[in-house]
Amino acid sequence: MRRYKELEQFAMNARAIRVKRGITFERASELLDLDMSGIRRFENGQTKSPSLYMLLAMQDAYDVSIDELLGRKAYESDQFKQFNNLLKENKHLERKIEKAMDIFGQAIGSAMVCGDQKTLSILRNGLSTLQENKS
Repeated sequence: MRRYKELEQFAMNARAIRVKRGITFERASELLDLDMSGIRRFENGQTKSPSLYMLLAMQDAYDVSIDELLGRKAYESDQFKQFNNLLKENKHLERKIEKAMDIFGQAIGSAMVCGDQKTLSILRNGLSTLQENKS
């Protein structure tokens, strides 16, 4: 049978999360419908494979994901990496739009000084379009 490294980390994670959330043994016992010795077995690593029921109960009681209980990192998933890349691309495009808006603003100022109403109108429309796309 394949060993999962996450199960080895489960004991440390379960205790750390319980303590971080300020949940006492007594409260955990109530929330998980388990006696305190059962909780100690989990947290001391004596129970190597928690049941699905126990994982779901801890997820609800401690307000964490099962991945967090097992020590898995969300940022390791492919979906998270793709999402993060999209955010970076969006930030890059946002910076370009802001730079273009600055340039349009400067050009509008110049057109106002020169009194060129046609150019001013075109620039204002361009700036308006950029602002709409930024939102």
